Amino acid sequence: MLERFFRALVVSVIVLTAGCGWFRDNSVDYRSARELPPLVIPKGLDGQRIHSFYVIPPAREVMLPEQEFEVPRPEPLIGDANDQAVRIQKLGDEQWALVNFAPDETWPLLTVFLESNRIPLLIENGTQGLLVTDWLQPEGALPREQYLIRVDSGVQVGTSEIHVRQRDVGGDVSAAWPQRSNSYEREYKFLYQLSTYLASHAGDPSVSLLAQGIRAASKVTLQQENGRPYLLLELPYARGWASIGNALAPSGFEALDQDYSAGTYMIRPAHVEEPGWWARLWGAEMPDIVDMQLTVTRVGDARVAIRIDTAEGLSVAEQLRYLALIKGNLR
Repeated sequence: MLERFFRALVVSVIVLTAGCGWFRDNSVDYRSARELPPLVIPKGLDGQRIHSFYVIPPAREVMLPEQEFEVPRPEPLIGDANDQAVRIQKLGDEQWALVNFAPDETWPLLTVFLESNRIPLLIENGTQGLLVTDWLQPEGALPREQYLIRVDSGVQVGTSEIHVRQRDVGGDVSAAWPQRSNSYEREYKFLYQLSTYLASHAGDPSVSLLAQGIRAASKVTLQQENGRPYLLLELPYARGWASIGNALAPSGFEALDQDYSAGTYMIRPAHVEEPGWWARLWGAEMPDIVDMQLTVTRVGDARVAIRIDTAEGLSVAEQLRYLALIKGNLR
């Protein structure tokens, strides 16, 4: 009875004082702010405690030693972690460039890069997204080398992946390419220069009709089986596992534990929205933090399925919401 009386009393006070300006919107008061002259301290008073909040420090003249040094080149990254036009991804001994525009926009920039660097091509197949250079002679005493460049669609719609392979043996064009580059360092150097060029020309509008045959659909889709939702990711297990791990924090989840062999991540929401003071006034309580298990299952050789399991059980709507968050941050 006393609790009901207290709630009624609080509501009455709020209603009676609403007209007194307790809830006045002052978010735009800055628009009427005026610039005031500097504060003048009257003579005879101490003004040591009054100072500017933002003090510009005096410039310092620093002499650099007379010696040669090489300034490291910046990584070809622009924007923040999710909005970079181009960034180099690595997983084990694999490396590739992730480009935030579609394959048919990436292809013409690749061909311009090769032409501007006078790199001759032996194969140029826009439908398959394949470029093969002629044999090149690098500077110094390095052996002749050849590059295979493959453009594929990224995990998300409207993104591309560029894979580079290098070989430096023989001169037989018909010989099979090795599974890995002969020189990992030379592969990275070529991929780095290519990524730098793409990042600096990200705003150039250009589309190739030849490259429209490159698969442009997303590699991650939301599926359903027996009324249970799951994500189908068209990536090999190792890369699919790493992609999910990288997507957890941006999706708002905290990884508690993980088991690569079993294909499980133990996760929980990193931030739980607390009820406001008005909701707490009427008895709302903090929501329970539910630990969840993400299960990564192989589907053939080049696909994985991601499902959510909890001890208490989540509704289908909650599973769909969590999977959609993860889906949007997979790379």
